[in-house]
Amino acid sequence: MRIEKDENMAAMAKKMEISLSYLSAIETGTRAVPDGFVEKLSRKYKLSKKSTDELLTALDHSVSSVDISLVSALPLQRDLAVMLARKLPDLSEDDCVKMLSILKEGD
Repeated sequence: MRIEKDENMAAMAKKMEISLSYLSAIETGTRAVPDGFVEKLSRKYKLSKKSTDELLTALDHSVSSVDISLVSALPLQRDLAVMLARKLPDLSEDDCVKMLSILKEGD
């Protein structure tokens, strides 16, 4: 995105109010994209909803692990989270499509 906007890394880091080294680490993948980063980027650069959604989708596709806090989860929610983590590698594509459809109903 920075390159599309013809902006150097220092200018983007300043605009995003983060250090140059931190932005570099995010860009190279040595640091994970922090929570809220895409939303902040969207606000600072006045991105369209479509562009923001595309960035969020790209971020989702780049994630290699997910950490879910179960501190305040109900017992049934805990069971669901743990079971999904255990069974995920064995789910078929059809199963995944069905589950995603159920989970996206509220969106």
